[in-house]
Amino acid sequence: MLSILLPVKNVAGILQRCLDSTRWADEVLLIDGNSSDSTCQIASSYSNVRIIQHPSKDIRVIVSESEPLARNPWIFWLCADEVVTPKLAAEIPSACTNAPGDVAAFLIPSVDNLFGVDWGPGGSWPRLWRKGTAKFRFERIHEMPEFSGKIEKLESPFLHINNPNIRTLLPKHLRYEYIDAQSATDEQCAKVKSSFWYQLLRFNYYAIRIFLPQRKLGYPAAGYAFGTATGQLLRHLLLIEELRIRKGLTQRDTHGWE
Repeated sequence: MLSILLPVKNVAGILQRCLDSTRWADEVLLIDGNSSDSTCQIASSYSNVRIIQHPSKDIRVIVSESEPLARNPWIFWLCADEVVTPKLAAEIPSACTNAPGDVAAFLIPSVDNLFGVDWGPGGSWPRLWRKGTAKFRFERIHEMPEFSGKIEKLESPFLHINNPNIRTLLPKHLRYEYIDAQSATDEQCAKVKSSFWYQLLRFNYYAIRIFLPQRKLGYPAAGYAFGTATGQLLRHLLLIEELRIRKGLTQRDTHGWE
């Protein structure tokens, strides 16, 4: 009935909790990016897990190219820092079995744990779909797929245990924005204002907007607000730099990023 697509790389420290929550699934297709830790050894101990290798660092490519290898008609895209709740594990099979023919996908709500504390309800994401109906636009690396068909919503959430500290958040933002800048058009790059004062105000806007609603959490709220605001700053700086590289004003030096 259902195959879980699980892209991973060097996630031995968090993988077991994720896989424990997927024992109910017919198949977990674990797509490994040549991990150098014990990720694959841990995964191989689960009877419903099938391991394949994929060289891409782009999760959109990994999901798109791995989906045809899934053995079942429904696809559930899960990440290693996510956990399927028991209620969601019970709801998904029923939803797939009883879905009308015009339903292509389901939104699944999330509950976030950020910087080690419960953050409460997060967004709802299109993570469950009929095989062959999902298409990525390939405009931003952290985008969700689009679907040809009706989208409904499930009630039960998955847990997103994300960004335990600044040391994980900032490198993630840097990689996402670096890849997105390279795929941006010249027009998109040129729209970014390079004014110091504009960028300072924009940084403060994002930091305050994120911090104030969660200020009672203390450091976790401050850390996440600072990290996200820094990610927004990196986005603009990398777009400005990308245009300068294309104009020959500076040199692209990846230091192993490609």
